[in-house]
Amino acid sequence: MSKELKPCPFCGCHDRRVSVRKMGSEGYRIICGKCGCAGPYVKIKEFPNKMDAQGKAKETWNRRVKIEIVKGGGVDAKTDS
Repeated sequence: MSKELKPCPFCGCHDRRVSVRKMGSEGYRIICGKCGCAGPYVKIKEFPNKMDAQGKAKETWNRRVKIEIVKGGGVDAKTDS
């Protein structure tokens, strides 16, 4: 599972500084080395193997919320994978 990572949602960094980082021996998260933004922590023990855990970390990093202003001034948030 080698999904390409989307750029950092805060600083826009899209080079090798945005990468999967092992957090001790128990999990992974995606971290932007430029601004320090970090994706959700993914525990290895919740998956059959570490590659699946890394894949989930990438999937959650790549998930984006799309905010739209709707008629009448309200806000509608939708997840965009």
